[in-house]
Amino acid sequence: MGTLAVLFCISMLSFKVCRETNLKLKQASPQTHEILTPQAFMALRGRLRSEQPNSSLYTYEGTLSVETGAGGFSGPTERQIPLSPDQLLLRGAQMRNTAWVYGLVVFTGHETKLLRNAT
Repeated sequence: MGTLAVLFCISMLSFKVCRETNLKLKQASPQTHEILTPQAFMALRGRLRSEQPNSSLYTYEGTLSVETGAGGFSGPTERQIPLSPDQLLLRGAQMRNTAWVYGLVVFTGHETKLLRNAT
């Protein structure tokens, strides 16, 4: 698995990255908390504008653009949802205390933040 942007989850999730002993809390954007069913998630249409792959483990900037009417979103023609490190799970993270999560893979293979940081 690569780096994952956490888009929708039923509760705050905790995780740990390999060799770390403390749990870190991550949470989906409040703007996506209304996506609660697989059908709503599958109906989403949009695109992710993401920073280029880099080695910084504690920073991330991205914007999820979701079409209205997709997945139950309403309002202007397109909703802009900012993504930050709070919505990012790094490769190798182990989730705990989480019933389920929907996500989007942002970086894979040698483009993941952990592999870029190791070199």
